Amino acid sequence: MTKSLPLRHPAGMRADVRRAVPVVFVLAVTGLAEARLPAVHPGRSPWVYWAVGLVAAGACFASLLARDGARAVVAGRQGVAVGSFLLRPSPTRTAHARDTGAARSWDAGAERARGTGAARSWDAGAERSWDAGAERARDAAPTPEAELRTAAVGPLVSLGLALVTAPAALLLDRAGGSDLAAETLAWLAAVNVVLAVGHLLPGAPLDGARLLHALVWRRTGDRARATAVVGAAGRYVGWPLLLLGLAQVVFADDLGGLWLALAGTFLVATAEHRWG
Repeated sequence: MTKSLPLRHPAGMRADVRRAVPVVFVLAVTGLAEARLPAVHPGRSPWVYWAVGLVAAGACFASLLARDGARAVVAGRQGVAVGSFLLRPSPTRTAHARDTGAARSWDAGAERARGTGAARSWDAGAERSWDAGAERARDAAPTPEAELRTAAVGPLVSLGLALVTAPAALLLDRAGGSDLAAETLAWLAAVNVVLAVGHLLPGAPLDGARLLHALVWRRTGDRARATAVVGAAGRYVGWPLLLLGLAQVVFADDLGGLWLALAGTFLVATAEHRWG
């Protein structure tokens, strides 16, 4: 049985959606309808909360498709033939998800490319997969500049979406419009800020790791050395997150710290197994 569901992207590519994503989508809608929206704007009918939660989660899903569709397009323009990209769960949303009730670990990334020829490795010969937006390609980025542009577009799109939805929420609120609509726009802005900032952490498989790899590669001219730096950065970022999350659970009695601990564990494990 296939592990992903094909979805046609407006850019003409196929977006392969992991089967876990619909489950996460349901959790996001439930979190909004049962927790966040009733707490912020009480007194509404339950079906209103569920309807707004469904719209908000759908808009978040669409923003992720836009984010990673743009990344796939840029990757193709840099010489990597991208036929599809993968939308899958990721640990980078979890810390924010426990507070917002949504965007729980959606990841859109890892474009799969239709390269020709043997897979090029960054260090030894094994194909590397970047879960947060890089191509799972048989052809790696041909130059550090190409890799830099491909990695930067995801956070830039998320930031751009935040810069659109945040003022819209403020204007709607000041104009006396629907408070739930304003809340939805504000929530989307917050989610996209978290995506933009969180993915800039210099730990694989985040966009920040790819940016770091491109910068070190360009400065040193040594792709293998850049790969080693990315592996070390993953450990330096992952271990503090892991320890901070555990401390939050033990000393603050906040189970939300488990999300940070899981994210840190994922980054450390990725650094050890892929870049160590």
